Amino acid sequence: MADDIPSPDEDRTGNRIRLASRLLSLLRSQGSEVTRELLDLAEAERAYAAGRLVEATRRVEQLLGELARRTSDGRAGPAPTR
Repeated sequence: MADDIPSPDEDRTGNRIRLASRLLSLLRSQGSEVTRELLDLAEAERAYAAGRLVEATRRVEQLLGELARRTSDGRAGPAPTR
């Protein structure tokens, strides 16, 4: 099977939620403020646990998109100090 075609047995949404969790842990360990993103992740996890896969997928994809934009525009570093 080609790499770009997921296996029918793959839990894509669950894998994406775990990926987002790891990315947020990394950003937090680097001093970034991730409180809002952790709340977004918690919403995706709750939807996933409740079997609302369409909602969970939408939420985690939005979160990963925001994380991609955040890291590509240089906002992944520590939060500014005042």
